[in-house]
Amino acid sequence: VSREFPEAIAREVLAEVLESSGNPREIGKDRTRTAVYVNMLAVISRLALANRKWLDFWTELGENRKIQMLLATTILSSDFETKSKTLNVVSALNRSDGVVKCLIDLKDIFLIEKPLDEPDFHSNFNNMERSRLPPPSCERVNKLLDKVEEKMANNDIKNVHVTEVLELSQYKMDDMRRTEEHLRKSLVFQEQRAVQMTLKFGKMQELLFTAEKKCESLQGQNRKLLTVNDQLRNEIRGLKKSVLEKSK
Repeated sequence: VSREFPEAIAREVLAEVLESSGNPREIGKDRTRTAVYVNMLAVISRLALANRKWLDFWTELGENRKIQMLLATTILSSDFETKSKTLNVVSALNRSDGVVKCLIDLKDIFLIEKPLDEPDFHSNFNNMERSRLPPPSCERVNKLLDKVEEKMANNDIKNVHVTEVLELSQYKMDDMRRTEEHLRKSLVFQEQRAVQMTLKFGKMQELLFTAEKKCESLQGQNRKLLTVNDQLRNEIRGLKKSVLEKSK
């Protein structure tokens, strides 16, 4: 990375986070924007290793509450690659206590979640899936957060980002994987149901086609019977007329 990379550009890229108008919680949920900011912070962290001016800027960013909130939100809501970069940035900041405080502030938003409402599929499938799904990790995560808060109360914050933050992130990722697996199984089930319905619809179409053919055949037979009936009536009229003429 060039040492001539201007600080003004870095500030411009991060302006949305640094300015009061930007909401780091909302920004952190936008994976595209988050990736840009985390990559920018990663660049600054590398520049700070070789340049005092950049080190001062890096320290300023590390003390910024909105940057800390963005990093905490990203840890809890981003994809795996961005999450990994974010954890590296947090480690490089050496100010993980602020990020951990933000994680605790955000726990009610991101970690205390109700399980996803299961789609209204066939009851047997629901029961099967419900029995296979592992229990939610919210209770375990809450205990972990309590442990972090206790450490912070005792000013024992040095290794929090190495252990607790990684573990919190891992639990969130595990929950996301379980949800993804459940949705994948649900999608497979939906596809199977769709195939079954398509086959049933095909059979119904065949039956309808057969019924239409039978109906056409019966209509043809009915027309023949009506023709025969008309012929018989005409013959009867002729016989009656012949009998009357002979009786005279």
